[in-house]
Amino acid sequence: LVLLALLWATTNVERPGRTIWLAVLGYALVHLVADAFVRDAALLGAFVQSQVLALGVAVVAALALARELKNESAEARILWNLLYLSAITSRMSEAIAYGERSLALARKLGLREQIAYTLSDLGTHVYYQLIEFEQARAVLRESSAIWQELDNQPMLANDLSTLCLIHVYCGEYKEAMRVSDEAMRRSELIGSLWGQAYS
Repeated sequence: LVLLALLWATTNVERPGRTIWLAVLGYALVHLVADAFVRDAALLGAFVQSQVLALGVAVVAALALARELKNESAEARILWNLLYLSAITSRMSEAIAYGERSLALARKLGLREQIAYTLSDLGTHVYYQLIEFEQARAVLRESSAIWQELDNQPMLANDLSTLCLIHVYCGEYKEAMRVSDEAMRRSELIGSLWGQAYS
């Protein structure tokens, strides 16, 4: 961290390089503080949270850089990552906001794969977790259609399996079995053990 600070002080760093340096410094600082805390507390949970926090610092800096460079494609992908980071730390309102912004940019640019990834994580990690099943069902159906179009069988099987769980929770057992069988069939075709277990 000291070395990075010295380099920062002695180097004429112009933007957007300045943003990258700030990201590296922030990431290193969070790691140092978090590692010291974990040694004292000896808590695995605290260590995991420290990793998420450090990653968050870097991703937020990357978002600033993408906006500075006016790279909307990169911004859409970074916002999608922030959606996931927010969701796994239970900041669902932030996750929804990041997801909606990522989705808007991806739709504007016609980024079909990014649209599907963002929809998939909104459905699986946000709306499903919030028990907002109708919203989860809507976005997962749209993402599934795109995965079918792009012939991305692993992601299609994954989203079908999540849809199956929604059908179960809603008491739609016949539809749940149909979707589960479809997810299993696709997972077996591509040799995905994860997909077979999840379906």
